[in-house]
Amino acid sequence: MQNQRDAYCISESLVIPMPRELDHHSSTKIRDNLDLMLAGRGIRRVVLDFTDTEFMDSAGIGMVLAKYRRVKAFGGQVAVSGANDRILRIMKMSGIGQIISFYTTTHQAVSAKQ
Repeated sequence: MQNQRDAYCISESLVIPMPRELDHHSSTKIRDNLDLMLAGRGIRRVVLDFTDTEFMDSAGIGMVLAKYRRVKAFGGQVAVSGANDRILRIMKMSGIGQIISFYTTTHQAVSAKQ
């Protein structure tokens, strides 16, 4: 069983630590939980923290894109932090790099003005 850190808020940002493996099973749980976390909280930015993530498949890509659309619909922003070279390459090849900004650290992602 994967040990995933809990999501937390910093100001108007919601930081969501991604699991070690972002696949169909974990993507479904994150999708459902994120919808609950966003409800009525005044969140303006969602930071997907990939620091611990070693694997991501097409379900993970789909979850990132779906969350981007959801957050963008209410005028918010999505950022990615801490992704390793393999995860960054997958995201760039899928086109995510054209719509979501990447940051080395979560602090940079939360502090960035877009």
